[in-house]
Amino acid sequence: MFDSAKPMNRQTTRLVPIAILCATWLLFLWGIQREMPYEPFIDEPIFVTRAIHMAATGDLNPHWFGNPGSTTIYPLAVYYHFWYAATNAGDFLHPNPGLATGFDADFTVYYLVGRLLTIAYGLLTVALTYRLGKAMWSERAGILASTFLIFHPTLVWHTTVVRTDTSAMFFVTLALWYCFRMLDQPRQRNFVLAGAAIGLALSSRYLMVSLYGVYLAFFLLAIPTWRRNGQLTQGIAGFVLGGVVSIAVFALTTPFFFLDWHTAWEDLLLEARTNHIGADGKNYWDRAFWYLTNAIPLSIYWGQMGAVVVAIGLGIWQRSWRVLVLALFVLMYVATVSVPTLFWKRWMIQLSPVLALLAAYGLGKIATTLAGRTSPRLEKGIVALLAVLLVAQPAFLSYQLAERNRSTSTRIEAREWMVENLPPSSRIITELYAAPLANTPFVVTQQPYLPERPFDDYLAGEFDYAITSSEISNRYLLEKERYASEIDFYVQLSKLPLVAEFVPTALQGGATIVIYKLPAQGATP
Repeated sequence: MFDSAKPMNRQTTRLVPIAILCATWLLFLWGIQREMPYEPFIDEPIFVTRAIHMAATGDLNPHWFGNPGSTTIYPLAVYYHFWYAATNAGDFLHPNPGLATGFDADFTVYYLVGRLLTIAYGLLTVALTYRLGKAMWSERAGILASTFLIFHPTLVWHTTVVRTDTSAMFFVTLALWYCFRMLDQPRQRNFVLAGAAIGLALSSRYLMVSLYGVYLAFFLLAIPTWRRNGQLTQGIAGFVLGGVVSIAVFALTTPFFFLDWHTAWEDLLLEARTNHIGADGKNYWDRAFWYLTNAIPLSIYWGQMGAVVVAIGLGIWQRSWRVLVLALFVLMYVATVSVPTLFWKRWMIQLSPVLALLAAYGLGKIATTLAGRTSPRLEKGIVALLAVLLVAQPAFLSYQLAERNRSTSTRIEAREWMVENLPPSSRIITELYAAPLANTPFVVTQQPYLPERPFDDYLAGEFDYAITSSEISNRYLLEKERYASEIDFYVQLSKLPLVAEFVPTALQGGATIVIYKLPAQGATP
């Protein structure tokens, strides 16, 4: 049986996990530069600028509580403070105002440090997923699960963005680790650490509140065992203590959520907004169905999704509580993230380790069934073959994404072409995800979505050029009936003189960037 697979030899036990971590490090680092030094990714300033402000002023209030992102903002603030003090003859014990000036002059290194932090969380998660799979089932399960995890394309793309996705993922995995430990060993230490991990997960992303349901499930599962072993009173006391610790850790790591409640409430209302192009328009059940049938399968791809389904089916049939509690977390998490009106595929990143564990278990069970009980060597060969088949497509797509991040994107190509070919002082209007035009000789107007302005505004002579990005226009195209007027705007714009177009390839990042010449004032388009 997969649950009792023979342990590998000592040398393999040491070398394989190290090789997996080295591969993870290389893959995650591959595209860390992205579009630096021109522009950070759209969400990154939320975290980096607040960390810079803390380190430069000593004001520990982030003045933003959208995630809340404490496990990203505060570690960065600490690093920025000591790094600046050590390298610029700054003050170790007091704020360094010069840090803000240095950041304004050249922000590249600060964002790269933030990306290294998200990569570190990702690496720790891979290592912990290996340990979790090994502890729950076998060495082979840990190796398979960690291998599956590092090639999840959505995870690979987001590890080089300063966001809270990987920090929340790590603390979710850490919470599950200690929940399993407290089930087997109801010591206060395990309850306290499980509660601390849950609190830190909440300090990363509020949506990790679903961990409380899993924490309760572990407690209910453990009651019969604790009662038989005379540990019920100890277990109940530990369970309550862990819950209190989780709340205390959240309060200690995100204190201004309570101290600056007015700002926190405003940010929560903003996060609960109902409109965002390409991420709205579904009711609760549609969102839950979309996560289960679209976002999750496209995060791990269909081979691994099939193994996950097999694992859950066998878990129900065989009443394997380890499998069932992981499946329960998947369902509870999807139920939680379906509450917000907006829906995002990237919100499945926090499920990645759990899905990898389930896929590893399912693959092992399939291999055992195919090989029979009398042929361990055949079983190993089938496991290896199935693992290659299940990881091939996501691994290739992960390589493509990493290479796209590493490449000179179409956005940068467009910027460089414009600097070389367009007249200085040209008046340019551009939308999100188009060419980054800061520190160029142009007069730039940033309009998040070009169709938000009437088309006649672009014919009035106020601007010389308009730049579009397929990252925005494609969102409208996905809902043609709903956004008919916006699509018509792009159709009208496409009839204007085309100046240049930059189209990405499979190994080049960026969107399709199109530059149009707008008519001069009084001219007929």
